[in-house]
Amino acid sequence: MIRQANGTDAPALRNECVQFEVTSNQKRKNAHRFYQREGLEQTHVKLTESLS
Repeated sequence: MIRQANGTDAPALRNECVQFEVTSNQKRKNAHRFYQREGLEQTHVKLTESLS
């Protein structure tokens, strides 16, 4: 669960949000490890195509 640095619940929890979502480039392995340590889990894969 994402918490503020002082250990209190994030504003999203206080405002009764039911889900927290983060998008991160698959190249950012350290970021993924961080989010997983914080309790987030990978639930899907996003595919994109550039139109330019």
